[in-house]
Formats: sequence, C-alpha cells, structure tokens
Amino acid sequence: MSHKINVKAFFFNAKTDYFPYYKNFTLLLAEGAVAKDILVAIQAQNENFSYPELNLIFKIND
Repeated sequence: MSHKINVKAFFFNAKTDYFPYYKNFTLLLAEGAVAKDILVAIQAQNENFSYPELNLIFKIND
C-alpha cells in the first residue's frame, strides 16, 4: 500500500537566488517509508533539490 502526501520544500541557491522560496510536491510513498525517503522522492521530481548527507536537520510540521 502506498500513501499520498503533500510536501512543501524549501529552496535557496546562494549563487542564483535573491530570496528563498518553497515548492509544493505531491509524493507517493510506500508503506514503511522513512523521512529520508521524502527527500529522495523530491529529488527524483526536481534535480535542483539537494540536501546534506551528513548532519541533516529535518523539520516536519503537521
């Protein structure tokens, strides 16, 4: 079984952006998915999305 979730992801590129901004994503995640699977799914939809592999700070809001 998969779950459909709506995610708002923060974007900012210091080389090209003047202001940070958010983009909305609709993701289908498999049963048992973990928080990092959300990041991987966003990156699959948007190649400009990146995140640190170490010392990741991840905030989830209701």
